[in-house]
Formats: sequence, C-alpha cells, structure tokens
Amino acid sequence: MNTQLKQIYSAEKVQRFELLFLYHDKEMKGFISSKDLPFILRAAGLLISDKEIKDLQVKEKISKDDLFKLLIQLKDKRPVKQEIEASVKVFDENNTGFIDTKELMGIVQQIGDEQVEKDFQLILNSVKGEGELGCD
Repeated sequence: MNTQLKQIYSAEKVQRFELLFLYHDKEMKGFISSKDLPFILRAAGLLISDKEIKDLQVKEKISKDDLFKLLIQLKDKRPVKQEIEASVKVFDENNTGFIDTKELMGIVQQIGDEQVEKDFQLILNSVKGEGELGCD
C-alpha cells in the first residue's frame, strides 16, 4: 500500500500521513475514528467538503490501510500549484506573494463552517514563522 501511496505523494507526505494516523489512534489499536477523518484529510492537503466526506461512507473505525486507500482514491482532491497561486493572488492585498494569517482566518470565518474554522485554527496553532502563508 505504501508503494502506491509513494507514487502519488512524496515520501515526506507519506510519513506525515503515518504520523497523523498514529496521533489519532489514541487507543493504539491500529484504528482511528471516522470522526477524525475530516481533519486528517484536510491536514493531508486535500480540498474536500464535509458532504464529500460523508459520501465516502466509511466505517466507524478506519485502519491505516483503509486511510491510505482513501488517500489514493482522493488523489484528485489535491490542489495543483496553479490553483494555490491563483487563490493567494485573490487575497494578497499587498502583492507580496503571501496572505497574512489574520486575514486568512477572517476568510475562513466568512465561510461559516465551524469544523473548517476549528481545523484551520489547529493548523495555525501548529505553524511557526512569520505569520504569513505563501504558495510554497
């Protein structure tokens, strides 16, 4: 399964997926809850809505192999670099190639999806740096 995943994602991302799985496997039984799936998929960089996740009809408990199969199945949900660059340009008021994280949080809040806002806040809290997001 890892071989297929590594054909689609970099080795660094596959390692990140494994760490995400381990982090959410709180009981260390080799399964994660389907309730953790939205955060994991978005943390994996997939652009996927809550409705699309519900439509996946996954089991309550998800094994690492099942998660990896989902990541392979959802490979087309990865944003391409041009889409990311175009999105940054829309919100980059100063033409610096970056979006201030405070402004980005305001955009997320305007979306009005409470779970997306919570997930985004978790991601922001884990990011260290200048408080700006860019395309790279």
